Amino acid sequence: AEVPDGGVVVLDAGAVTERLAARLPVDRGYTVVTNSVSVASVLAPRTDVVVHLIGGRLDRRAGGAGG
Repeated sequence: AEVPDGGVVVLDAGAVTERLAARLPVDRGYTVVTNSVSVASVLAPRTDVVVHLIGGRLDRRAGGAGG
C-alpha cells in the first residue's frame, strides 16, 4: 500500500522495519509511530519526518519497547 503525503506509518521493532524506515521517501511529511529504538534512530536525522517513540519496557532482544 502507498502512504499518502502527510500520512502516518506505524513501524514495529525489527531488522526489516529498520530497513523500511531507511527507505521511506524524502519530503513526504510522514509521521512515524514506533516502539523501536533502532527505527527512531534511523529517522532522527530526518527533519521531514515526525517520530513518535512509544514507551514501555525495553525488550533487548527485539530492540523495542512493549508491555
